[in-house]
Amino acid sequence: MAEIRQLLKELNDLLNEWDPINVVEDLKEEGLPLDEYSSYAPGILGLLQKNADEDAIADELARIITDRMELKATRETESFRARKICEWYRSKVSP
Repeated sequence: MAEIRQLLKELNDLLNEWDPINVVEDLKEEGLPLDEYSSYAPGILGLLQKNADEDAIADELARIITDRMELKATRETESFRARKICEWYRSKVSP
């Protein structure tokens, strides 16, 4: 299994692709760290390590959007991103 630090980095990259508040491009342009969503990576990784399925990850992404960002979540977007995250994780933990 990949090292935790590397998993968190890769998961952060996936969360940056998700970018629900559309800040990543601005951060890139200004040469700032791409860490806007990094605080969410440990919790999501913890769910994955406990065998959370795509629905549970989508629920967590929706919770982050609604509770932490105070925005409206869209199930389709969160489900798509959850699927990508779960596929990535499975590729990392498969023998």
